[in-house]
Amino acid sequence: MASINILHASDLHICVHDQLRSPIDRFHDLENPWDPSLSGVAEKLHLMPEFASAWWKKMAASSYDPETLQALAEFIYNNANKKLDSQNNEIFEPSEDKLDAVVLTGDLATTGSYDDIKLVADFLRSPASFKCRYKSAEQHYRGPTLSAVKIPILCLPGNHDRFIGTHDFYKLLPIVFQPGSDEFDKQLYDYRLSPFRELELSTPVTPAKTLRVVVLAVDFTLEDLDGCIGEFGWLAQGRAYTDRRRSLARRTEELHDTRGNDELLCVIWAMHFPPKFPHYPDHGRLLGEEAVVNAANRTGVQAIIAGHTHEQSTYRNPGMRFWVYCCGTTTQYEPLAMTHKDGERGNFFQIITVTADPNGKISISGKDYRYGDASSGNQFPRLMQWLPVV
Repeated sequence: MASINILHASDLHICVHDQLRSPIDRFHDLENPWDPSLSGVAEKLHLMPEFASAWWKKMAASSYDPETLQALAEFIYNNANKKLDSQNNEIFEPSEDKLDAVVLTGDLATTGSYDDIKLVADFLRSPASFKCRYKSAEQHYRGPTLSAVKIPILCLPGNHDRFIGTHDFYKLLPIVFQPGSDEFDKQLYDYRLSPFRELELSTPVTPAKTLRVVVLAVDFTLEDLDGCIGEFGWLAQGRAYTDRRRSLARRTEELHDTRGNDELLCVIWAMHFPPKFPHYPDHGRLLGEEAVVNAANRTGVQAIIAGHTHEQSTYRNPGMRFWVYCCGTTTQYEPLAMTHKDGERGNFFQIITVTADPNGKISISGKDYRYGDASSGNQFPRLMQWLPVV
């Protein structure tokens, strides 16, 4: 047996304003948001300064929790099979449990502003301290960093990474954020040059067979306001543009056509918007999702990994020949989840494991992790860490 482990995280929502809860999310945090009683009204009035501050800073978007982001960087560094030690030497720790790659499926920033995307770039690339290899040593940035992690890291943009704030209106509706920011392409990875990016991993199964895993990451974010449909679709919809979808399918076919006799090939598509996600509102769906499913079926895709919904879910709808691994938000500020008042919401990632046996059978599985309280009894301070979901 041979296996490859990929840590899949999404919706980090990194931002110059940390621990920011948007007015919309803060309203839904209330135990009874629609309570018309005097106490319910008083509760909402009490929150008005908080609503106003959040609206002034980021209008309608929640940001990230620095503690959770640092815990993510620590987990990745500690579990990566290749990294830099305290002497800046590259070390390799082969193990079935170690991580071979990281894939971040969009909404890395809260908005597509220069400053928010710059913080994402710092998180990915800022030089690490020799004392703590997952913290930055830069004067201008003292946050967590993945620069000492030497396994491949594949990133793609989500709708938030394309947000441009505006006070304009569209069909009599306030736009709030419009798609079109290119800061992700300028500072991180340029999806304008190619509709997809590629990550390849391999490991021997037998002396004569090799497991080869290829992840193709595609940008299905809206190019402009004309790409959406319905009310406020420009805020959360994606579109599987025909040229991008066809390029993705052609590359997948090429991989299968050129596969060697000694290779066991597994192709995974990574995108921000999960196709055919169950019970999701129209204003946040992937337009053209049926064509994506058909293309994935036709070209032999084994799995799709995505984020966007802030719901941790693995599903396979009728008509799908593959599983979709949807990651919840990994580091968005979720105060109720941190205090265990809301067990459904919270911060998650998943480890996708691709396994091949000597007979040539390939299987894919996902293991969910949640950021939670691992302390016991009256221990203080509380011990927060990433825990497997059972």
